[in-house]
Amino acid sequence: MLNTLKQCSMDDALYALASFSSSLLPCPTESNDKDLNRIRTKLFGNLDSEIRGHLGLPNNDESPKAKSLIFEFLQKEMRQYSFSQKNIDSIKSRLGQKGLLRLDYYKVEFTKAFRNSSSKRGVRPNHVLNAISSPNSVQHFRHGVAFTEGEAMVSLFVAKQNVGKNNNFYLLVQAERKGASLLVNNAWRIYESDVAYINDMTPLGILKSFIDTYGVNFGIGNSAYKKLFLEETVDPVTAEVGRGVFVIDPLDLSEETFYESSSIVSRSITGVWEVSLAYMINVSKYVNDLKKHNVQAEL
Repeated sequence: MLNTLKQCSMDDALYALASFSSSLLPCPTESNDKDLNRIRTKLFGNLDSEIRGHLGLPNNDESPKAKSLIFEFLQKEMRQYSFSQKNIDSIKSRLGQKGLLRLDYYKVEFTKAFRNSSSKRGVRPNHVLNAISSPNSVQHFRHGVAFTEGEAMVSLFVAKQNVGKNNNFYLLVQAERKGASLLVNNAWRIYESDVAYINDMTPLGILKSFIDTYGVNFGIGNSAYKKLFLEETVDPVTAEVGRGVFVIDPLDLSEETFYESSSIVSRSITGVWEVSLAYMINVSKYVNDLKKHNVQAEL
């Protein structure tokens, strides 16, 4: 990359290189704007000097061979800028979608679901950013062949917080992976003293223990009732069943309890629902337990 263009954006650098290349043609085009021409003359002069320095060409060498070398240099530079601007973003997107991108290369975004739930229960965005950048454990799930290519995939991050006796907890962050972006949907403070013994210390294992404690049985479409759906397809609702997309098992349902679902579900071209991850939490019970740990939490 040329020092003359170091402060330029990729688009501006490409435009400057292309314009300079055009100025070297036998009949270069000129603008009627005198100020613009003055700026271009200075910029082109700096580019010409720097390029000649790289090539070891005297400033007064206007031979066809010298111009040919300058043109070749300019073409190589433009290819590098084009690669930097387009291909690297494409490569990052492909690696990110597969969960192979370095964690600090992901762009983290917070969804409305996060703002309406986790942020009201003791989890701030900076907590999430720290957990994603320095997790104790991370799992990137990849869909099987039954899923539509390009659909959002699940990433789970866990960062353990050692606060003190009975207050140690795992911050579990759940995000959708879309290219090089992580869309944070939920983050849960999971206290060791509140959940059943965790046999599996992976993020999914910790999430399952959390769901065992606070989850309720529910159905999606025509599926049977259960607490967790993970990377599976379900048939859509039929007229005979006559129920909504998410339905809590009547045996678990209470009118005095507040429930909250967390799901990544999409409709495939074949008509079935592709469930990346779905579960439903008894938030009333969860919030009551958070308050026992002096966490300011609300429904």
